[in-house]
Order: sequence, then C-alpha cells, then structure tokens
Amino acid sequence: MRTSFLPWLVILCILCNWPTSTYSQCLRDQETLLLQLKTELSSFIGTKMMSWTPTKDCCRWEGVVCDRAGHVIVLDLSNERLTDGFNEFSSLFDLNFLQSLNLAYNFFSYLAIPSRIGDLTTLEYLNLSSSGFAGQIPIELSRLTRLVVLDLSSHYIFEQVPSLNLDDPNLMMLVRNLTALTKLNLDGVNISATGNEWGQAISSSLPNLEVLSMPNCYLSGPIDPSLMNLKFLSIIRLDQNNLSSPVPDFFANFRNLRVLRLSSCNLNGIFPEQILNIPTLQILDLSINEKLHGSLPTTIGSLNSLYVLNLSHNTLTGPIPSSIGNLTQLRSLDLSYNKLNGNVPLQLVNLTQLSFLNLSYNKLTGMIPWGRQFATFTETSFLGNPQLCGPVLNRSCYTPSPISPITLELCISMIVGFFVGLSAFVWPLLYSKSWNKTYYSYVDKIVLRILHWGGR
Repeated sequence: MRTSFLPWLVILCILCNWPTSTYSQCLRDQETLLLQLKTELSSFIGTKMMSWTPTKDCCRWEGVVCDRAGHVIVLDLSNERLTDGFNEFSSLFDLNFLQSLNLAYNFFSYLAIPSRIGDLTTLEYLNLSSSGFAGQIPIELSRLTRLVVLDLSSHYIFEQVPSLNLDDPNLMMLVRNLTALTKLNLDGVNISATGNEWGQAISSSLPNLEVLSMPNCYLSGPIDPSLMNLKFLSIIRLDQNNLSSPVPDFFANFRNLRVLRLSSCNLNGIFPEQILNIPTLQILDLSINEKLHGSLPTTIGSLNSLYVLNLSHNTLTGPIPSSIGNLTQLRSLDLSYNKLNGNVPLQLVNLTQLSFLNLSYNKLTGMIPWGRQFATFTETSFLGNPQLCGPVLNRSCYTPSPISPITLELCISMIVGFFVGLSAFVWPLLYSKSWNKTYYSYVDKIVLRILHWGGR
C-alpha cells in the first residue's frame, strides 16, 4: 500500500507559517474608543497618550494591551497628570472587555467616581489610588464581581483635602458581592465604622483576602474576633485608627502574615508576645501607642525573617534582650522614646544588614557596642541616654568615680591614726634628758662644720 506524503507536507507548511506571537491587530471600534478618550482628556496629554496615533496599531500604544481577538483588556494611564474629562459620558466605559484599569496618581479635581464604573463588569484589577477623586464611593462599584484587586487609597497626608467616603453605601454594601477580592486598599477613605461593623463586613464577604489595608479610615475598636476567619491574610495595615484595644491574640494564627502595621492606634495592654510566634513576619510596626507597656520578651529573637522592627514612642520597660542579635535580616530597628534600661546588648553587632538604628531617649547605660556596621550611625541614634558612653557620643567610658563617703572616712581615720602614733613616740623623747643631750650635741657638730666651710 502506497502512502501519500502530500497531506503531511501541507500540514507542515501550515505549522511553519503559524504565528508564534500573541500579538493581534487592534479592532477598529477599540481604536475609535481610545482616540475619543484621548480627545476627552485633552487638557493635558501625558507621555503615554502621545503615542496614540492612527498610524500605529492601537494594541501597540503605550499603556494599552489587547487580547488575541484585538480587544483592549488593559489600560494603564497612571502618572499621566490627567486633570479632567473623566465623567459619566466617557468612552472609557464602552471598553467592554477591559480587565485591568489603572488611573492612579492623576488629579481629577476632587470629582466623584463616575457611577458608570459599574459597567466595566469584566474588570479584575481596578486602581484609582491618589487620583484626586472625592465624595461618596458609588454603589455601582459592587457590581464588579470579578474584581481581585481594588485600590481606592488616598495618600495626601500633608494637607487637608476632600476624601472618598463610605456612608451610603457603607463598607458592607460595597464588598458583599466582591467575594473574589484578594487585595483591598482603602487607605484614607472615611469609613467611620465600629470594630464589629468593619470587621464583620470584611470577614463575612472576603474569605480569600490576602491584603487588608485601611489606615486612617476613622475606624474604632476593638478589633472584631471574626477577622480570625481570614486565614490567607499576609498584610494588615490599620495605622492611625482609634482601635483602643490590645493586639488580639488570634493574630498569631495568621501563619502567612508578613506585614503588621498598627502604629498610632491607641493600643493598650502588655506587649503582645504571642505575635512572636508568626514565622513569616517581616515588618512589625507598633509605634506611637503610649499605652502599650511591658518588656520586650526574650523570645523576640525567634522572628528571624524580620527586617523592620518599629516599637518607638511606647512605654516599654526593662532591658533590650540579647536575643535581638538573632534578627540577622533586620534592616531597620527603632526602639526610641521608651523607658528601656540596662546595657545595649553586645549582640547588636551581629546585625550586619542594619541600615537604620534609633535607641534614643531611653534609660540605657554602659558602653555602646562597636562593630564595623556601627560606624555609619551617628550620635542621633543614641541621644537622650545620659549614662551611655562610647566613641559615637564622644563620651569616655573611663571617667574616675567620685570618692564615696565610706572611703573618705577611712582615709581621714588613717591620717589621724598616723599622727597620733607619731606623737606618742616623739613627744616623750622631747622630755628625755639623754635624748636632748644627744640631739643638741649632734646639732652643734653640724653648725661648727658649716662655719668651718664658710671661713675658708
């Protein structure tokens, strides 16, 4: 039976000419929508949109990514300094295949987020952080049920500016349908919720959450125990909220936790030793919680993955444990403005990765350890510890100690005893005839000899 090789040659030719790139040509309607969007935002055209010209395929425009069919699925206009033109009538909301939208770091003049944002139901990534939006977050955002990442953060911390807020809808109404979320960033959004309100809203709706970032959101405490159901949390940021509670024991159950930031939260109670059982912790910031007291546990050295430790401006007492020298990955250590006492442990010289150190304004004593890495630290790292000494502070550690009252009294007694003893021996001799005769005979001989020498 003869075999024909012609069909195999045809298949081979097809395979050789099959395109290997995922690049597809932009569809005409997608190009039209993008050019229309460029016109709408024409008050200032950033560097990315300058490449948006009909002479070049729109799938190759900067900030634009298409799928294989030529639909725009990614639009990144971050850091373009856009100021206006983004409203309910924007052609942006007709990009029905969009999966990722990034408008971060623009300035939309404190306008409200357009409610038509809810039309982009294929979105999986939405980043509107620091883009100058203000006012009520629209309920239509809750229609984006495919969202995996939602970032509405505002980072304007040096001036009083209008902020986004969650009133109607509240936090529960916003997130109840966003069950696919793994990252939720609401930094600076005015949520104004109690501990059980915001805690239960998140824990009941977002079982897959990995990043919870809500600093400066006007949250109150205590932290609700329902949060312990979020087994995948790796980042917790709740700084600058009035939590008024201890650090919960159940935080130790977050076995994937890498970042815990609870600074300026009005925390109270004893330093939470249980969080030292989290093996993955890399950043621990419990600073500026003046009611947080107690001593640093000796087990602090078990956090060997830690590279930032900030416990400044609290009321911690006792010595710095020598086990802190086991934190060999540490880059930043701030224990300033506490009431720590005792010597600075010699084991600090083991922290060869350390680039920032602040032990100022405690009650530390003794000599500052000296190692090659310590040469980069100045006296500002140790100010406010008058009993510390060493080359960094230009303060000698070998100043003579003052004479104690007991030593001074002993010296006086010995001197008085010596002269009393001497008097007891010399005084009787002065009244002895034989001693007087010998004494004056000896003196006469000396005088005659001197006169003899002078007469020559």
